[in-house]
Amino acid sequence: MDAVVSLTGNIGNEIEYRSATEEQDAWASFRLGHTPGYFREGKWTHLNTVWVTVNCRRMLARNVNTSLHKGDSVLVTGRLRVRQWTDKEGNERESFVIEADSLGPDLSRGIGSFTRNGRRDDPAIRTGASGDDPWNRERPEPVDGPRTDQDTGEVLEPEVESPDRESLDTHPEVGVDEAVAV
Repeated sequence: MDAVVSLTGNIGNEIEYRSATEEQDAWASFRLGHTPGYFREGKWTHLNTVWVTVNCRRMLARNVNTSLHKGDSVLVTGRLRVRQWTDKEGNERESFVIEADSLGPDLSRGIGSFTRNGRRDDPAIRTGASGDDPWNRERPEPVDGPRTDQDTGEVLEPEVESPDRESLDTHPEVGVDEAVAV
């Protein structure tokens, strides 16, 4: 039985990435730091940081490599594994690894936008072949929700047309304040 966990934290290193080939899936890995804490008597107390290796495969690996960077706050869900090994001095060691099933930005710490992947039968997506690679295209504007500046992430105000004087004159029952609110 697998232990499925969800963990929030910050990416502690640049994403390690290996492109997909005909023989193997795309793969990405990074270290996630999670610092638990609690608020008591008017102040925060932080506990020791827990470091976990996060491994991603296939489409998730490509999306992580394209979308996330060192320092980003993320939420990861996946299967928890314990890796055991012997170090150079002969000491038995353990580390935690999450084999990620899903991963994304932690929206409690910032804003983001979502762009859906291309079709799964697209050879560029399936094999990582060069050519019309959807990850090298300009990102489309989101269809619903607020627009964001692609460089700064700033939420842009929607463009609202103000009523012209003619429309107010042809509808005298609508006041200026009401027309602007419409």
